[in-house]
Amino acid sequence: TTLIESSILSALTTTYRMHKMLISNHRSLRTFFALVASHHSFAFVPSAPCLHAPHSGTATVGSVAGAISNNRLPQQFSPSKMTLHASAAGSGQSDENMKLVELQKKKSAESSSAKSAKPINSDSLSEHLAHQRDTFDSMADFFDSEEATPDDVRPILQSLVGRSLARMLECQDSAGPSPKGDGDDDNDASANESNKYHILDVGCGVGALFPYYVEAADAMDIRLKVTGVDLSPQMTALAKSNADDLVAVEQEEEEGGGEATLPRHTFDVATGDFVEMVLGINYYDLNDGAGYENEDTNQYRSMYDAVVVNACYGNFYDEDALLAACAQSLKPNGVACITHPLGAGFVHKLHEESPDTVPNALPHSHDAFDTLCFTQALNPIEFVEGIGAGEGQDGGYFACAKRTPHKALSKILNFRGTVATGYGRGGKKLGFPTANLPSSLFTEALADVRAGVYFGWAVIESPEDGSDSGVGCNIPHKAVVNVGYSPTFEGKENAEKIIEAHLCPEGELSDFYGQKMSMILGGFLRPERKFPSFPDLIAAINNDVTCAKRALDLEPFAGLKTEEFVAGAGTINSSDDSGDQEDEASWGTQDW
Repeated sequence: TTLIESSILSALTTTYRMHKMLISNHRSLRTFFALVASHHSFAFVPSAPCLHAPHSGTATVGSVAGAISNNRLPQQFSPSKMTLHASAAGSGQSDENMKLVELQKKKSAESSSAKSAKPINSDSLSEHLAHQRDTFDSMADFFDSEEATPDDVRPILQSLVGRSLARMLECQDSAGPSPKGDGDDDNDASANESNKYHILDVGCGVGALFPYYVEAADAMDIRLKVTGVDLSPQMTALAKSNADDLVAVEQEEEEGGGEATLPRHTFDVATGDFVEMVLGINYYDLNDGAGYENEDTNQYRSMYDAVVVNACYGNFYDEDALLAACAQSLKPNGVACITHPLGAGFVHKLHEESPDTVPNALPHSHDAFDTLCFTQALNPIEFVEGIGAGEGQDGGYFACAKRTPHKALSKILNFRGTVATGYGRGGKKLGFPTANLPSSLFTEALADVRAGVYFGWAVIESPEDGSDSGVGCNIPHKAVVNVGYSPTFEGKENAEKIIEAHLCPEGELSDFYGQKMSMILGGFLRPERKFPSFPDLIAAINNDVTCAKRALDLEPFAGLKTEEFVAGAGTINSSDDSGDQEDEASWGTQDW
């Protein structure tokens, strides 16, 4: 299928003038394509929603078919201009790929030697970024040339882009934009923008994927707003020029000499490090995977329906930070797609040969990808290798995860103490039973715990004096826990970080003040925020409760209620080394 599609695309590209002649003579381009299809003896599926279906019995060319059905050939902007950032020599790879590998290794060595006589220090992010910038600035002209992309790679890129958009559409909920691109609002700028799916193309290079986005979106009859991000100023300058050319050709074909219309697809290009743009400068100082929320980072957070990291995953300084940035930049139910047209083995080879430029390999298996996503707000939904693979070739790589409201903590947190009288804003004001643990006894325990909203299980223990335990004791209850200062209550903020647990009992729960509570936290929802009003806070808490309840019905969070610590089986660490206060406050961490 790959070879057939490649040959057809090549034929169609070289007969662009014939296409114009056919259109001008009012002849059917579909008929022309059918003749080509019959000559190559393959199945023509005009409306296939999935652009490629590897390993299926019928060969499909939905991406080409969608373009042809709208009388749209591949644009004059060449799909062959592709940035293979993390490419490497692998078994059976073409001579063109080998040339690219050698060029990248040469430029990487030149950049490294110019900066320092020693290899890049893995602890120095700024040095790493400077090396990356210099390396790819020097290669920009090559990547903008026809030589950069071998013919056998182009149909794989089509498949990767088509698969990314297809997964995006599958994961969208009813609140997403309209999936249809046609209508009466072609000249209404606001409607034109609101109907578009927002795509973030990470490591966009010279805009290699831009024409493939257009082709796939037209086949699916959707509109796109694509934002490309790259660290190299030389790359982004070329990407902007190529995007302008692509939009100009698209508008020319849309108008056909008639009334001017707004473009179906729009492109923006930004220069910078994607992770820093989303998590903030010096994000690594926080060491929590969330980074800073501020005016600069918020313009990229929760903004995109899909984030595509193509052929550059291995170039990032920290793969965990990269996935955190992907999750933070996605809208609810958005998808993060890690792709490479030459495969994981290809990247692994360059990782071994040029670790300064490619410090990471691609996740080598579904399990490895699952492990990386476990402590991120991402749920893996697909992992495929060998897309469009030829004899002796790895083929394309595709790993996709869906944005979730929650993420697992790297370490499970345990707390046990006596429930204290709160601040009078729990059950009465917020509408939830609130159990506070004394801040004075947990200062040390909370020193390295980020302020935010967590979730887990809580057990109110029976009174030690043997008196009536009351309703709901010794039963694990779902809990949404705020660790922080309660900044929304202006003038009444907590002087120090506290643990404020909102319990979600399925039945009745009697007064529990003065009783022991054991709590185990395994998940994180969001950072603590100051809301503009009390109703906004209530709405956020209601949403937190909904998300936490759903998460606690799923593994691994559901299994935490059976942990020994939650059952009140003892303490893990005392707030007083002498042990005198073991019964008052204890805490600790444990592995999953």
